[in-house]
Amino acid sequence: MSDDVNVVDARAFQSLMAVRAGTLLALADQLRRPGVQEKSALRRILTRPFLSLVLGQSAQLAELMDAYGAYNNSTWAVVRCHVAALKVFSGIHYQLLHLYHTSPSYRLLPVEGDFRGDTEAMADVTGGVIRKIACNLLAEAEKRNLPVPATTHSAEALPPGKLPRDQSSRSVSSAKETVVRLATAFLNLSEDHEKLDAWIGRGRVMEGKGPANVPAEADVRQLEDRFHTLQALYDTFVSNTDVENLDELLPTLRGHISVIFHLLELTTGLAHYYERHMAWIPVAMPKSPEKDAQEPVPTIAADDLLRVVRTYSVHYALLYLKAGRDLCQRMLKQYAEIGEVVVPVPRYRGFHVRPSTLVSKIVLHYGSPVTMRLDGETYDASSPLELFRANEKINARKRRWLAAETSALLNQLDSQIEHHVMRVVRRIAMTLAEQSKVIIYEYPLPSSSPLEKEEPPGANFVIDELIRLQSMGKIDIDAQLEVTFRGDKRVLNDLQLLAREGYGEDHFGNNIALPPELSYLRR
Repeated sequence: MSDDVNVVDARAFQSLMAVRAGTLLALADQLRRPGVQEKSALRRILTRPFLSLVLGQSAQLAELMDAYGAYNNSTWAVVRCHVAALKVFSGIHYQLLHLYHTSPSYRLLPVEGDFRGDTEAMADVTGGVIRKIACNLLAEAEKRNLPVPATTHSAEALPPGKLPRDQSSRSVSSAKETVVRLATAFLNLSEDHEKLDAWIGRGRVMEGKGPANVPAEADVRQLEDRFHTLQALYDTFVSNTDVENLDELLPTLRGHISVIFHLLELTTGLAHYYERHMAWIPVAMPKSPEKDAQEPVPTIAADDLLRVVRTYSVHYALLYLKAGRDLCQRMLKQYAEIGEVVVPVPRYRGFHVRPSTLVSKIVLHYGSPVTMRLDGETYDASSPLELFRANEKINARKRRWLAAETSALLNQLDSQIEHHVMRVVRRIAMTLAEQSKVIIYEYPLPSSSPLEKEEPPGANFVIDELIRLQSMGKIDIDAQLEVTFRGDKRVLNDLQLLAREGYGEDHFGNNIALPPELSYLRR
C-alpha cells in the first residue's frame, strides 16, 4: 500500500518523462517511418552506433522509471515494459551484428551449417522485433502526451579495413605453460555440453526442465560468465604476445572462446526476456478497476523465441564447443610429456563399472592416449571394456593369494581343525579380516550344503568355498595389487588423484565425493 506523502505528482512525473524519454522516442521514431519495415532499410538504420544510443537511453530511462516504481503503476507499467524490451533486444541485436562482422576474423573451425548466413537471418528477426517494440512504445507515449522530438541521429559511414598491427609483442616465459593452461580450462568447460544438449532438446533433460523449455536465465548466465572469464584469461596472458605468433592454433582457440561467449550472452538476453516479460506477465502486471489498464503483448511469440535459442544461439554454441574441445585435445598432444605412474587397483571388486568409467572419462577428457599395464599385458585406458578385461587377471591373482593364505592358516590349525567346512571357512575368513587382508560384506557368511561333511575337510574344499564366496561378492581380498598407467603427465596426475580418492568409492562400493580438481567428471 502506498503512502500519500511519498506519491509523486502525476503532472510533474509526466513532465519529467517528456524530457527524459525524448531522445529514446526520437530514435524509435526513425524505426516507425514508412518503408523501414523492409529488411534492407532496417539494416541501414540498425547499426552498432545506433544500437549503442538505444541501449544507453533505454537503460537510463528504465532506471529512472524503476526509481519511481513505474513497474507497479497502472499508468506507466506498459511503457516500462516496452522500454525494457527495447533494451534487451537492442543488446541481442548488437551481439548478432558483432558476431556477423567479427566472426570471419576468429579463424573458426568449420562446423555444420552456415553460421554467418544464419547470424544475418537472426539479425533480421530481431530487427523486426525492435521495430515492433519501437512502434508500441511510441503509441503508448502518445497516449500519455509525451512529445516525439525530431531525430538527431544520422547514419554513420564507416571506412573499410583495420588499422595496421604495428604494436610490439609482449614476451612470456613459457609458451607451453600458457597453451596447456588455456586448453585445459576450455576442456573443463566443454564438459558442460550436456547442458547445451538439454537446452536444445537433445540428450539428458536437466532436472526440472523439459526439452521444449527456454533455459533458465541463471543457468545460462553462469555458463556465460565462465567463458567470459576464459576470454579474459586469454587476453591477459596471450593477446599480443610472442606466444600467440608462435602457435597458430591459439588465435583459433580465442575465436572459439569468443563466439561461444557471445552466443551465450545473447541467449541470456532471450532467457531474461522470456522470464521477465513473457512467462509472468499475467501475474506481474497490475490491474486497476478504475482505469483501462492494458497488458503489453509480447513482441515475439514464445515459439519463435525458443526457435532462435534452439536453432541458432545454443545450437551453434554447442557446435563450436565440440569443435573447440577437439582443438584443445590436439593442442595438448603437441605439448604432451610422457610419463608413468603406479597406482593401486580399486579395492572394491577391481576395475568394475564405476572406477573403469571414471578412468575412461579422464583419458577421453584430455584426448591423449593412455595405456594400463598389469602382469605384462597392456590395456587401452580410454575403454571401460578394456579395463573390465583386466579383472580376469586381478581375480586370478586374488584367488592364488587366497589359496596360499588359506593353506598356511589350515596348517596352523592342524589337529584343531573342525569337521564342518563352513565353520572352518568362517574361521579363516574372520582371521584374514582381523588381519585386514579380507573384507567381509555379509554376516553371517552363507553356507554351501553340498560341501558340508562329517569327516575333517581337506584344504581344497575350504579354498573352493572361499573362492566361491569371493565370486559371489560376499567377501573380497585386499591383495594390494598395483597397475601402471603410461601417457601424458597431465592425465596421469588426474588418474593418480582419482586412485588416491579410492576411484570414487569406499571399501564397500559406496559413492564418495570426488575432489574439486576432478569436478569435470561429475558433469
